[in-house]
Amino acid sequence: MPQSAHIVLAERNDDILKERVSALTSNGFGAHGVSDPDGFVDQVKEQQPDIVVVGRFKNETALDMVEALKSDPETAPIPVMLTGVRGEQAIRDRAVELRAADILEQAKTNPDMILTRLQSIRRLAAMRSELFRRAETCADHGVAVDLSNVGVYDHAETARLLMVSESSEYQADLYDALLGQGLDAIMEQAPYRAANRLDDNGFDAVVITATLYDDREKVLYLSSHIRNNTRLFNMPMLVVKDEDTDPDEMVLYRGGANVVLPNDKDYSALTTYTLLMVDRRRLWSSVVGPYRNLKQGAVMDPDIGAVHSAAFFDAHLEREVKNALARDCYLSLAVVSIPTTVRIEKDYGRENAELLLKQIADWLSGMVKASDAVGRLGAYQFGIIMPATPEKEANQVAFRIAGILQNSEFHLGEEVMEAIHVLVDCGVATIEPFDTPKKIMTRARAAIG
Repeated sequence: MPQSAHIVLAERNDDILKERVSALTSNGFGAHGVSDPDGFVDQVKEQQPDIVVVGRFKNETALDMVEALKSDPETAPIPVMLTGVRGEQAIRDRAVELRAADILEQAKTNPDMILTRLQSIRRLAAMRSELFRRAETCADHGVAVDLSNVGVYDHAETARLLMVSESSEYQADLYDALLGQGLDAIMEQAPYRAANRLDDNGFDAVVITATLYDDREKVLYLSSHIRNNTRLFNMPMLVVKDEDTDPDEMVLYRGGANVVLPNDKDYSALTTYTLLMVDRRRLWSSVVGPYRNLKQGAVMDPDIGAVHSAAFFDAHLEREVKNALARDCYLSLAVVSIPTTVRIEKDYGRENAELLLKQIADWLSGMVKASDAVGRLGAYQFGIIMPATPEKEANQVAFRIAGILQNSEFHLGEEVMEAIHVLVDCGVATIEPFDTPKKIMTRARAAIG
């Protein structure tokens, strides 16, 4: 069965190591356990995992292991989660300095929490890996982009934050703490107004305090707004809450929070985790930026632009299928069919049909992740390659796209007075053992309802 990601898990306690490897494996990850810090870096080089999780060793040893990974060019790009450390500020500061992807302190190191906090790291790791494969396919088609700055970003010494809290007293205390770290915070009390601010301004992270929230809808509304917006879904979100304040911590994580901290007035810890989230945002930006540069020239459809050409799409699908089979990871393919185009061409001519397809191509490009490759398959069909995406998630993406397109109005040339509504058919297929690009494409087309 395909796996969500490959992980090397280091933990000195053999019983805990077995428990965590078992938990990761049963939740769809490929996990390799290491209990001896000696030779640890060599194990990571051999396994080439998507993520490394460093568990409970002596704090200095664990930090030295992270530093060893980050100092070696072969392992430096791999995100590292540090777990089981003591909640001491000096340890947190060094972990951030070493560019750890996340820190889980002792009270948070149960397998469920590790799995929960891994999800956003997994998505970022998958996006980075796909970028380099996409660049290889582009290079084969004459489009070369410099990727030397991927993973290179300014440390979060300054950042622009949106603070959302109904407690003006808490806002003032937290604002002073963040300002002391050189962070610029904009304060907002209403989650609904905060959502509008996020749409219009460039923030590095969102800090939400739930000290007065009795209505979970206010908190979850904002997190849902962020995670369902293709421009914001990677926006880091940190929530501070009282233990007895609704909603529950795991509800917040499922709603999209990256980090949930207790309201214990430990502003040093809060600012450190905020810096960690800002670093992750900047790392994400360093990965996403080159994707835009790869969408040019011969790799794009010559008639409607916005999406890749059929030739590029076929070549990249072949590369993605080979990678998914070799690493035993998820890969899904969606086919989006717009049969309305046939009627438009018959009634209004080919030029208007192409105008409609160009608008749909623009919409499709904006409704998927940067790591999802969209290409034109034929006269009125598009394909979407979704790396590291299981079938259930791929179907959700396809149905969301279909729903948005079918409920939208499109406007054609001046001679077409009416607004156009389109019929959208989607089919999804997921990688299977011994698959080929032709087989997965055939299944996706056959799945169109």
